[in-house]
Amino acid sequence: MPKFRKRPPEVEAEQWHPGVKHDAVQTETLHSGTKCFVVYDGNKRRIELADGDWILTAENGAHFVCPDAQFNKLFEPATPFEDAVKHVLDRHSKAFSAMAGTDHAIAGDNPAK
Repeated sequence: MPKFRKRPPEVEAEQWHPGVKHDAVQTETLHSGTKCFVVYDGNKRRIELADGDWILTAENGAHFVCPDAQFNKLFEPATPFEDAVKHVLDRHSKAFSAMAGTDHAIAGDNPAK
């Protein structure tokens, strides 16, 4: 039976520290008068931020919070090379998809065989 590996997700992420501005971060005052910093995630849950947490932004614009230790286990920086390769593959994939319904032959394709 063939095996498959899940493609790694690519996310936008910023590490947060008190004093750092981020569109998703809101300041709230607790009943005790203490101020805290929160993010409402993609499921509308209120999550308090700790210094060093990562704010992830999904493709749909939803935000999620990931503690630093967990983030470092799950993610690594996407290199400019990987970004460039992904861009080229996406572009070629769209081009081949557009040609699929035409009579254009792809290099090495010999319908006579």
